Amino acid sequence: MKIDNSFWLFLMLVAVSWLALTLYDNNTAVKSDNDKLKQDNIKQSAVIARQSFQFNRFNQIATTAYRNGIQADAKAQEKIIEYKTILKAESSCDSLVPQLVTDGLFEYTNELRERAMRSNSIDVN
Repeated sequence: MKIDNSFWLFLMLVAVSWLALTLYDNNTAVKSDNDKLKQDNIKQSAVIARQSFQFNRFNQIATTAYRNGIQADAKAQEKIIEYKTILKAESSCDSLVPQLVTDGLFEYTNELRERAMRSNSIDVN
């Protein structure tokens, strides 16, 4: 049996077709993987942006709380100095603690209580 040129041509055509199909399938799989990776990158960048915003906001809240703490300490020191000055000026008085000092302490206690009970919703976000 003699094999002619048309048979060889048919075999080459089958081989080239198989190669083309294999390359097409491989290219489709690579494109699918590439699309999945792009979606993952988009999701990761959204998460990173949200975390960055939250971190920045937490830093702002911490800074505000720190400043408020410093201001409260300064006010407390002012009150202490004021009361010491009053006690030095009125060292001989009838009551154990001068009325001016007790009134000031009472006002200061009420201020502290109001600040502790008041909800400050302005700086929450």
